[in-house]
Amino acid sequence: MRKEYDFRKGKRGAVVKAPPGKTRITIRLDNDLLEWFRERAHAAGGGNYQTMINKALCEYVNQDPEELEEVLRRVVREEMHRSSGRPSAPPGSSVGPLSGVSFDMDYRERITIEPGKRGEKPCIRGLRITVYDVLEYLATGMTPEQILADFPDLEAEDISAVLAFAADRERKLSSTSTP
Repeated sequence: MRKEYDFRKGKRGAVVKAPPGKTRITIRLDNDLLEWFRERAHAAGGGNYQTMINKALCEYVNQDPEELEEVLRRVVREEMHRSSGRPSAPPGSSVGPLSGVSFDMDYRERITIEPGKRGEKPCIRGLRITVYDVLEYLATGMTPEQILADFPDLEAEDISAVLAFAADRERKLSSTSTP
C-alpha cells in the first residue's frame, strides 16, 4: 500500500453503472420481508432476490386499478343497502361489519382537497390520509375499529365521511352513466 494516493483524477459515482432504464437506490426494508424474498430466490435454485422484489413491485403498480374500484363500489353498495334497513348483504359477502357508521352525514367538512397534498386527492380533515386509503383498508376487510386503532388521528365520524363521500361519488357516477 502507498502512503498517499492521488485522487485528483478520480470520478464520483457508482462503481458499477446501472443498466439503461434502471436507477440504483438505497432503501430500508423490513428484515422479514427481505428474508422472504431471499428464501424464494434460494428455493428457486438461485437468482437475484432484488430482481424478484423489482418484479413484485412492477406487478403491483401495473395491476388493473379497476379491480379495486369494483371492490369499493361493491362495499359501498352493500353498506348503503344494509344501512337502509333492508335485509343484510348477500351471503358469502366478504365485507366486514360497519356497525355505527352513518351514511347520512355531510362529509364536506371532513373531506378536504388541498393543492400539493397527496396529489390533490380527497383527504380526511387535512391529514395526509386519503379517502382511497381508508376505502382500501375497508375493502381488504379491516373494520372501522381496526382502522381507528392503526390511525389515532382519525375519528369514527371520519370513516362515516369517507363512506358518505364514496356513496355520493358512486351515486353521481351512476346517474351520469344511466340514460
